[in-house]
Amino acid sequence: MKKVLSSLIVATLFSTATFAQTANSPLKSTFDLTTKDFVDDFEDDDDVISNTLKSTKSALKPTSKYDATKLSQKSEVPDNIKQNYEEKDDGYLLEGFQLGVGVGVLGGANAHLGYRIPRRDYNFWKNRFGFRIDYNSWKPLESSIESYLEDNPIELEDNEFTGMITGTNYGALVDFYPFGNTYFLGNFRISGGYYTGDFAVDTYMTKKGLNETFEMNNIEYKVIGDATLRASVEADVKGPYAGIGFDFQLLYGLKLYFDAGVVFIDNPKIATDLSGKGTLWAKSESSEYDIDELAGSLSGLSGYIDQLPDEYKSTVQGLVNNVSPGATKVTDGEGYTYVGSVDASNNEAIQKLLEDTKNEYSDELDIITDSKIFPMVKVGLMLRF
Repeated sequence: MKKVLSSLIVATLFSTATFAQTANSPLKSTFDLTTKDFVDDFEDDDDVISNTLKSTKSALKPTSKYDATKLSQKSEVPDNIKQNYEEKDDGYLLEGFQLGVGVGVLGGANAHLGYRIPRRDYNFWKNRFGFRIDYNSWKPLESSIESYLEDNPIELEDNEFTGMITGTNYGALVDFYPFGNTYFLGNFRISGGYYTGDFAVDTYMTKKGLNETFEMNNIEYKVIGDATLRASVEADVKGPYAGIGFDFQLLYGLKLYFDAGVVFIDNPKIATDLSGKGTLWAKSESSEYDIDELAGSLSGLSGYIDQLPDEYKSTVQGLVNNVSPGATKVTDGEGYTYVGSVDASNNEAIQKLLEDTKNEYSDELDIITDSKIFPMVKVGLMLRF
């Protein structure tokens, strides 16, 4: 019985081993197929991941300075993204600030403090704007102006007027650079803003003696004594500004700057005045003017003689003594007729002289007086950090 059981067990084990060997080939094939499918699936997943990374790269494009800075700090960001959008640095102290000094037509000495927004690749508009605080004053040039006007006086009908130019104004400006950081053209700007301040040209002509003469509007005048004829133009430089400008690179941050524009102002005021202690005499060869109508009275001159300086009293008194009996006016031997005292502001002859002087002065300074614009042209050196 034991032998039979042993034989059955051995037979069973043998048949099992034989079946396993016979079935080994299809099982192995099935296993290999399954393994291949798994690998292929894994490789497909790689393609999906690769495509996902590519789409992620485009999604990582920064839209603000904060995003760009944060993105550049990630080591896993691909180089082709970082090289286009990371900043080399975060800037430096005073970057974009500028200081300038120069001179201007009708402005005098010029100084400004400004700021141009530094270039950043991720922002199209930033490098296209700047801001300035502008200052103009004639005070630092007073001695030079005085010397210049003495050597180059303003001429009104061949009469030389000397004097002084004064004025100070302040401006707040916004600069727009339409070409951004483009080579050469990037330095061109369009400016707008507002100015406030004043400007004046005060001039005078002084005559002193017995035979000091001058001419104004075809009337010849003579002063016995002393007289000062003044003419001035005053303007409130207050209004909006529009202009253009350019910065020319010299060396590193040193630039040559140029500005040209206008301030829209109210009409300037022109004033004239005659003062002094003396008498005014006039004559004219033109039929347009009747000196007899402007002549002063004999009684008026006689009463004024005592107010004259002593060195002129005898001369004028002699002219009065030579007047024919019954005459009402005084004419000297050179054909000049007495028209009034220099300080008689309500005198008709004085008023005509002042009006003629005002018209001549307005014509001479027509760049200011003929329109409601105040031109501003400036040139100088600027250092931009």
